[in-house]
Amino acid sequence: MISRAVQTQSNFKQSLPIVAAALGRNCGVTIEIGGSGAFTNGKVISLPFLELETPESERKLLGLLCHECGHVRFSEFNNDEKISAFEHSLDNALEDVRIEMEMDKIYPGAERLLKAAHVSDIESLANKPDWPQTSLIPMFLLCFAERRLLNREWLEPLLKILRDQAISFFGKEVCDKLEGFALRVKDCKSTREVQVLRREILDFLRLMQPQPEQKEDDSEKGGKPSGRNASKRQRRKSKATPIEELLNSPNGNISNPLALSERFSRITRENSEPYVKPFPLTDDVCIQGGNPERGKERLLHAKADSIALRLALTGLVQSRSATGRWISNRGRKPCYRQLARLVTGETKVFERTVEKTAPNTAVHILLDASGSMGTNLDLAIRAGLGLVKGLQSIKGVNPALSVFPATSCGMGNFSVVPLIRHGQNLQNIKPEAIGAIHACGCTPLFESLIYAGLMLRRQPCEKRVLIVITDGGVPPDQCAAKVKKLRESGVSVLGIQLGSENFLGDVIPDSVLIENIEDLKAALFDFAKSILL
Repeated sequence: MISRAVQTQSNFKQSLPIVAAALGRNCGVTIEIGGSGAFTNGKVISLPFLELETPESERKLLGLLCHECGHVRFSEFNNDEKISAFEHSLDNALEDVRIEMEMDKIYPGAERLLKAAHVSDIESLANKPDWPQTSLIPMFLLCFAERRLLNREWLEPLLKILRDQAISFFGKEVCDKLEGFALRVKDCKSTREVQVLRREILDFLRLMQPQPEQKEDDSEKGGKPSGRNASKRQRRKSKATPIEELLNSPNGNISNPLALSERFSRITRENSEPYVKPFPLTDDVCIQGGNPERGKERLLHAKADSIALRLALTGLVQSRSATGRWISNRGRKPCYRQLARLVTGETKVFERTVEKTAPNTAVHILLDASGSMGTNLDLAIRAGLGLVKGLQSIKGVNPALSVFPATSCGMGNFSVVPLIRHGQNLQNIKPEAIGAIHACGCTPLFESLIYAGLMLRRQPCEKRVLIVITDGGVPPDQCAAKVKKLRESGVSVLGIQLGSENFLGDVIPDSVLIENIEDLKAALFDFAKSILL
């Protein structure tokens, strides 16, 4: 029996991509997973890959998504102002507070999600003894504003540390004034008003710089400066105040570890999982711009390959879904032809029936179109399209087909892209999308396995199957570990290897080798039969 805690975790895993896609569509953006940071340009939200097997990491990712959607909804991205890295860091700190305040207003549950993304790493930040001067002011502004304006009491220990350090560097007068600036974020109605506030902060910091002495020296009197006076002036010129050093610091030294995006970037770098190239999480990514004639030719081959497959599968399913009848000694419906047997003492005169249910299965096919596929690509496309065509003819089977890498389809931003989505009919796919596929790029199977697993989780079905069509030239260790995780989660993973140069069985134990079209037809039927039975 599954415990309530385990069931809740499972439900959350299944709902995470659905919530992400819904939020992305509401904000009018595409959501991608992968890379080492979190950011948005107003059209695409990029989230880092975190291990999605723990409730904590799932809540973190959802909280970060909420934060980035806040930027999409409330931030302006058409700013052409040339600013320094320190100014940019100030803008980010103040803007983060403003958009989280706005998200709290329209989404009552936003604070809970944002807290999940924030709070787990605050303790480690509070334990750090000191911070560089260049990071201190943005961190102090962000922490103070969130504590006071968003009432985040769990920030209090970190705020005390940051304030003490800021006073030691810049003095109490500067810190008191900065606190006043931070509280003014609540009156900012737009990104541009935040930028105005940032300029006021910079003007204040410049005013707080000590003015150079106007004392007349020996050179102005016409004489040569003495060695002692020259030495004093040299020391005065070489010793900059903390504020001077801050304003004149190199751009590369500015950071704000308290900002969500920066902390997630650090967490991702420290994560034991390998670097993950971006892949789409929403459904609004479409392959386009290919050769329509080549696409039509591939569709014709797939249709021809699937005819025998569809006939065989239809017969198989009909035999399994047929209604079964038998005579029993118990029941509610008597069989009138058997009633005469009662006089002999026979009690089996009741008719019982049972209907075998149709399959309830989601199938996701991953098609390798990397450069190593070469002449095997056309055979792989025939295998993928033929299997989709055959499975779509069976009631209760919901197939999908994705291609990796995205560069093979002219879409270099992603590691994998969908060609046919779950619930989408092959007849509705434009030939130019199919014609766009060509052998190109690397083999990001690891990212594709993550993507397919997430897509399968979204499907309300009893059985989930993942089929990989490849030449077998894949990273063995990391992919084998991911295949094992998928199988442990209830996903059946099957492999179709084209060519014999590699050995796919090391990664996917349930694999079959095909070298020609005749082998392909037999393999497709065997795979489809295993899916339905």
